[in-house]
Amino acid sequence: MQKLTQQELIYSCFNNAEKQEKTLKDKCLKYANQIGDPMISGILEECGRIASKHMDGIKQKRKLIKLPSLVKTNMSLDTLDLMQDVVKEVIKLQTFYNDHIIMITNPDIREMLTQFRDEEMKSISMLQQKIEAIESKPTEINKVFSTREGL
Repeated sequence: MQKLTQQELIYSCFNNAEKQEKTLKDKCLKYANQIGDPMISGILEECGRIASKHMDGIKQKRKLIKLPSLVKTNMSLDTLDLMQDVVKEVIKLQTFYNDHIIMITNPDIREMLTQFRDEEMKSISMLQQKIEAIESKPTEINKVFSTREGL
């Protein structure tokens, strides 16, 4: 996995936290309406309020630190985040196939799983190469300074 800057880590953390908090909030409120026990419903509603508070805190902090201005101009962080997420999933899948190749004795199935594992490795390599290419793009030059006087 590529090393991310602190700004990129914060950006990714905020995005993931907001998604998870929203999911929690939605589930808590939905389940609170389905459960007949008022005490349990109250606890779930409170959990939903806490999730909302967390989402508000993330939004406020995002504005305060002006996170969009910290993102590098030479790449799309969203694209990198998505690609790195896919790499993680493909690695999980490759590990899954590898673990099962060891346990399954049927030669036909083992051959198929081996092929799948090898194809996943190719995908990992392609994605990692593209991620490295995106990250190594030169940044835009905003100003050109001359070393000679009068220019």
